[in-house]
Amino acid sequence: MPEIDVDHDIFCILYTSGTTGVPKGVMLPHRSIVQSGNTIAASLRCTSEDVFIVPAPLFHIFGIACNVMAAVSSQAKLILQEKFQPQQTLQLIEEEKVTIHQGVPTMFVMELNVPNFDQYNLSSLRTGMVGAAPCPPDTIKAIREKMGLNLLISFGISETGTVTITDYDENEINYLETVGKAIDGVELKIVNEHHEELPIGAIGEIACKSFGTMKGYYEMEEQTKKVFDEDGWYYTGDLGSLDEKGYLRFAGRQKEMIIRGGYNIYPQEIEGVLSKHPKILECAVIGYPNEVLGELVCAVIKLKKDESCTPDEIKEYVKGLIATYKVPSEVIFVEEFPVTASGKIQKGKLKEKILNTVKITKKGKVK
Repeated sequence: MPEIDVDHDIFCILYTSGTTGVPKGVMLPHRSIVQSGNTIAASLRCTSEDVFIVPAPLFHIFGIACNVMAAVSSQAKLILQEKFQPQQTLQLIEEEKVTIHQGVPTMFVMELNVPNFDQYNLSSLRTGMVGAAPCPPDTIKAIREKMGLNLLISFGISETGTVTITDYDENEINYLETVGKAIDGVELKIVNEHHEELPIGAIGEIACKSFGTMKGYYEMEEQTKKVFDEDGWYYTGDLGSLDEKGYLRFAGRQKEMIIRGGYNIYPQEIEGVLSKHPKILECAVIGYPNEVLGELVCAVIKLKKDESCTPDEIKEYVKGLIATYKVPSEVIFVEEFPVTASGKIQKGKLKEKILNTVKITKKGKVK
């Protein structure tokens, strides 16, 4: 049997979520998957006594590296779900005495809103990680308090594997406001549109150089060249800032940023405010065209069961919490969001659906 080159031989091809465009085949070497799993296991202080529940699909980086490989690394038990169902997840946690629960924010939100949530015995839960999408501070607090979970916050994408994670004994401000520090073997920097490094605290594109970086997109050479430079830095298309201690603050996707009259608006900030509203279950903020200001803000909202609300109520709530120019010009209520198999809202499809089904006037008014 030929010897494996862990840095260059391909372990698997994972397809990106396609939340902002067409999915691409990410060719990941052995080291990327295995070392990510080892790092997560060490960060969570896993042992062979732990029991993982895996609601994330295994064809997603979160499922294969952060869950399966972390469990293999620590010789822990694995409980696999064929498809995520929040009530079943809670039942399995109780029945199988699960100690480690990891997922995307949507999964945890749905679990916390299961009827009779308090009747489930979740006392076996010890720790876990949330990633793959931004998690609002109030959701992090609810997970930690209501599920008894020492929740770590992480940032990573299909193309890089795990990039950052908070410490097991992290202080509150860091796990609420940041996605942690770069893990061993990863370098981070924040750059402008010319790929020039920005100073501490400035928001720009997140670039990384890592043991986990992909070898390229499958049969997409030109796409691969667009995201790498000659020094091996990968440009993520995500926005963020670094503080003086190396903690990364995630600001959102570059493609999702809304420019209203010359002002940059980051949807994640508005989504974080909306998620605190007691009637809102899920939300997404997108931009829509306006001939005067370029773009306006639209909040798309899914309410909790049996709740009712008006657009004006949402706007009034937001007005006192963020700058006036960031307040949504339009609020649209939906029954469901288009989501990926891993539970992330597909903003590209959402925006297309909203623009196709809601009439936009020349001045950007929604009818």
